[in-house]
Amino acid sequence: MSWLNTRFLAVLGLVAAIAAAVLYWEWGSGTTTLRVAVGPANGEDTRIVYAIAQILKREQSPVRLRVIPTEGAFQSAQALEAGQVELAVVRSDALMPANAPSVAILHTNAALLMAPASAGIREVADLAGKTVGILRGNANNERLLDVILAQYDVPASLVSRKLLQPADLTDAAPKLDAVLVFGAVPGMVIDDAVGAFSQARPGGLSFIGVNEAEALAQRQPAYEAVRIVRGTFGGTPPRPPETLTTLGVTFRLVARASADQNEIAELTRQIFENRIELAAMVPLAAGIAAPDTAKTARHPVHPGAAAFLDDEELTFMERYGDWIYFGVMVIGFFGSALAALSSRFRRQSHEQARRLDQLLGLMRTARRCEDLAALDQLEQDADEIFAATLQVATHEEIDPSRLAAFSLALEQVRHAIGEKRRLLASVDLPQAGPAPASHAAERN
Repeated sequence: MSWLNTRFLAVLGLVAAIAAAVLYWEWGSGTTTLRVAVGPANGEDTRIVYAIAQILKREQSPVRLRVIPTEGAFQSAQALEAGQVELAVVRSDALMPANAPSVAILHTNAALLMAPASAGIREVADLAGKTVGILRGNANNERLLDVILAQYDVPASLVSRKLLQPADLTDAAPKLDAVLVFGAVPGMVIDDAVGAFSQARPGGLSFIGVNEAEALAQRQPAYEAVRIVRGTFGGTPPRPPETLTTLGVTFRLVARASADQNEIAELTRQIFENRIELAAMVPLAAGIAAPDTAKTARHPVHPGAAAFLDDEELTFMERYGDWIYFGVMVIGFFGSALAALSSRFRRQSHEQARRLDQLLGLMRTARRCEDLAALDQLEQDADEIFAATLQVATHEEIDPSRLAAFSLALEQVRHAIGEKRRLLASVDLPQAGPAPASHAAERN
C-alpha cells in the first residue's frame, strides 16, 4: 500500500471517528440516572416522584431517576446543597438551596383556617386567646401560622397550638377553637379535614381568609396567594360560602445549577407531556405547573427547563453546529492536502510513465540503428533517464510495479544496444580476397 493510500485511509478514519463520536454523544451514550431527594418516604411528593420515574422508564427516556428518601423537604434541600443528589423536592418556605433553580412546581399547598360557626371567629385577629389545632403539625406549618398571625399583628404567644395528625382530628375537635390544615386545593388532605371537622362540630363552619395574602407574598417570595373558590368542598350551603384568598406554599422539583441542560430539558418534557397520566397515578400530580420563566421571576428556573417551557430547545445542529463546522474545516484542510498530494502523485506517476516510454523508444531505435556513434548517444540517453529516476527514488516512493517495469525496460535497452553494437562491429571487419596480380607474377 502506497503512502498516499495510507494517508487517505487515515483522513477517512478521522472523519468516521468524528461522526461516530457525535452520534454516540447524542444517541448512543446510554441512560443517565439522576438522584432525587424527596420525603417523607410515605408522602405524596414521594409518590409523585416514583410515578415520574416509572414514566421515564416506560418511555425509554435517556434520563432516569433514583429516589433518595429523606425525612422531609428540609432534609431534601440539605442533601442537594451537600452535593449528594442532583435533584430535590423542596418547600418554598423552608430551606431553599442556593443555586438550585426550579424544574417544575409539583403542587401548591394552601393554609386553610376554619372554625365552628358558633365560635364567632370571622377573621385572623379573632384567633387571639384561642386554641388552634395544626393538622399534620410540624415546624414548617407552625411557622406558617406565625406568619399569618404576624400579618394581622396578633402576637404568636396569644394563640395556643395543638399539633395533630389527621386521625386525631375527630377526637380533638371539641377542644379546638379553630383548625389550620395545610394541603393542596383541591386535595384529599383538606377535603377530609373539612369533612371530619364539620361532623365533629355540627352547626356549620366559618372559613377564615387571609385577605392580605398577595401583599404578604410580595414581601416574602417564599409564599403565594391562593384562591379557594366558593363550593370547593361541596355541601349545602356550599363550603366555603364565598371565594376566599389565603396563603400558599409551592413544592418544587429543583436541580443543581450545574446539572446538564439537555438532561433537565428531557426530564421537564417527560413531566409535562405526561401530566394526565401522572395525575391518574397520583391525583396530587394534577397540580403540576410550570414555574415562571421570566428573568424577573422570584424563583429562578433551570435553563434546561426554561428551554423546553419556552419552546427554545436546541436542535442537533444548534448543539453541535460549532463542532461540526470545526470538523468540516479540519476535513476540508485534510481534503485540500490530500488533493494536492494526489495531484503531485499523478504528476509523478505521469513522469514515471513518460520515462518508461522513453526507454521503450530507445530500445526500438537501437534495434534499427546502423551507426555506432548513434548507439553511443542512445546509451547516454538511457543513462540520463536512469540517473533521473534514481534521483527521484532517493526522495520519493516509487510504485514497486512501475520500478520493476522500469528496470526491465532499462535492461532491454542496454541489451539491444549491446547486440546492435556487436552486429555493426562484425560487419566492419576486413574480408579475405584474391592476391594482387604483381604479387602473383613475382611468385611465378
